[in-house]
Amino acid sequence: MRRLTTIAILLVASGRSAATQDASSVRIPEHPGLEIQVPVRTNSGSDLLLRMLTTSGTRFGLEHVPPSAAPLQASAVQKIKVSGLPLSDALDRIVSLDTRYRWEESGNRIVVRPAGAAPGFLDRRVPGFTMQGSSLPHALESLMRAAIPQRLPGGIATMAASAAANDPALAVATLEPLVSVRLDQPTVLEVLNALAAAHGHLSWVVRYERPEADAEDVSVSLITQHHSITAVSVTEMRTPRSPDGRRIFVPAGDVSAALNAYKRRSGQLIGFERVPSPARVNTSGITVLDLTGLPPIEALQRVIDTDSRYEVREAHGILNVLPRADLGSAWRLDRPIEQFTVSGELLPALVERLAALIAATDISVRRFPVATNDGGILRRLQPLSFTLRNTTAREILNTICTKQGTLSWAVTPQPPDAAGVRVTLDLSTSSGEGYTATFRVPSW
Repeated sequence: MRRLTTIAILLVASGRSAATQDASSVRIPEHPGLEIQVPVRTNSGSDLLLRMLTTSGTRFGLEHVPPSAAPLQASAVQKIKVSGLPLSDALDRIVSLDTRYRWEESGNRIVVRPAGAAPGFLDRRVPGFTMQGSSLPHALESLMRAAIPQRLPGGIATMAASAAANDPALAVATLEPLVSVRLDQPTVLEVLNALAAAHGHLSWVVRYERPEADAEDVSVSLITQHHSITAVSVTEMRTPRSPDGRRIFVPAGDVSAALNAYKRRSGQLIGFERVPSPARVNTSGITVLDLTGLPPIEALQRVIDTDSRYEVREAHGILNVLPRADLGSAWRLDRPIEQFTVSGELLPALVERLAALIAATDISVRRFPVATNDGGILRRLQPLSFTLRNTTAREILNTICTKQGTLSWAVTPQPPDAAGVRVTLDLSTSSGEGYTATFRVPSW
């Protein structure tokens, strides 16, 4: 069964401005996990193309090729490393391997569109389009209602940079600067470009939900330095939400932030081992994924598809996101432990024992947040009793979490120093309560 997803994009202001040079000459920042899948025919492939453009810091317009109804064979997919390349070189490589796309630079803006496509949504003409001191959400909704007469009011998702990992409301917010445009029978493309020019720091994205690419399948995003405004498709507006009626937005690119956001919104139990010495996440562009309605393992796969250093596995009822096996030798979490017995122990003692088992020193365990209501989830956790033989630290963590039923775990090794590697181990609930242990190991 095909599942519908939408995507919003968020550009976060950075210290470098791409406007001071030709857009196509900007180099894509280094990130070891940024690889583009070609042909760009899957949701993940589309997400990566978007992430490449946003990470470059340039202003752009992107119209996605409609998804193909035919399944894509894994053997047909190539991966292109684009970190550090000039944006023009990366785009040339992509369009040479995926000839359905073309790109051009116009007015210091990169525009990527389907190649040789018949007139479609962007070529639709609308009656005179006038905005006078309007907010971007209002301008976008007015454009969508003019281009798609059957569209009902609403369906505008606004996300601020400070709320990227939290609960973005489907509401119209006032965003500065306000825009004023006046056009006589323009195309949708001309309106988008006019809004971008009037704003000065705006990109746009058009995405289709189904191969038919009907007007009801179109979603449009406007992207500024601090906000993302998305008009979800008519089809998506009819899609059932998660069981509590809310949507699940998470930021991609930073796997840790995405998993924390997904855990909070979905309640899914997750175990996460961060890649040692992770590269600093570039914040000049963050792709924000809508994972509403996806099965948990598919949702997490969408998250890690934007960082090729990770894989996802299911174990003992908990989903584990961990470094790919080929990135190193045996990890400390997978080293064999002959037996681990727990007899009526509470979480802090368990965490400290587990840290000692993986050859840690300088162990410190604390509760977070420091001040928690007496009715907090942590006060309701029961002492545990179990025995595991021929096990690993990872299996012990998974067992603790599944037996308590409300906990997830995360392990973060810091860059090594002269004294070894400082590691943080968190066991926390979806509401953000938990215990964290910091300790030191000779190596990770």
